[in-house]
This record gives sequence, structure tokens and C-alpha cells, in this order.
Amino acid sequence: MNKTARWLTGIYYLWLTAIIIVSSIPDIGSSKKDIMGFDKYVHFIEYMILAFLYICLKLSQRQKPMLKNYLFLAILLPALDELHQLFIRGRDSSPLDFSADWAGVSIAFLIYLLLMKVKSSKL
Repeated sequence: MNKTARWLTGIYYLWLTAIIIVSSIPDIGSSKKDIMGFDKYVHFIEYMILAFLYICLKLSQRQKPMLKNYLFLAILLPALDELHQLFIRGRDSSPLDFSADWAGVSIAFLIYLLLMKVKSSKL
């Protein structure tokens, strides 16, 4: 594994750990201070960053992000995160949060696919 891939692996797992830690905080009060769905934007951005880190990690390893990677990041991780929150006092599971997580990963992969299409058409 090259130096870039090692760094990206570390950053990816740190980001994933941060998501899990924040999801484990009981009653962070975001629902009481929710301004125009601000927490949905946070969900969207945190998972978009996670997906971009994963895509960059795969590319640094000279691998292509595949559908199974997308399904893992877009469906399994958000579902587990929402399920996990059911067991945290003061937290709840929300289909809207799951949707925001899914959308963040989906947009990241869509941007990647569009950039690859533009790159291949210029060759």
C-alpha cells in the first residue's frame, strides 16, 4: 500500500469512527434546535465526505469503486447507524436521516461516475 493510500485509510476510518461516536451521544438536542432540517444537511454532508474518502482511497490503490462499495456505504452503514441510535437514550431512528445519508453517498458516487465519463470522453 502506498503512502497516500495509508493516509486515506486512516482518515476514512477516523471519519467513520467520528460518525459512530456522534451517533452514540445521548440526546444531543439537535431535534429541539432543528432549523429548516439542518440536521439532514449534516447527515448528507457527513456521508458524502465518507463516500468521497472511500472513492479516493480506492483510486489511490488503483482500484475502481464498485457497486458493492456503493451498496455498503449507501445502504448498510446508514441502516446500521440508524438501528444503533434506537438503543441510545434520547436518540431515535429516522427514515429521513437514512435518506439524507443515502443521498450524500449517492451524490458522491454520481459525481465520481460523471467525472470518469468526462475523462473517458476526452481521451
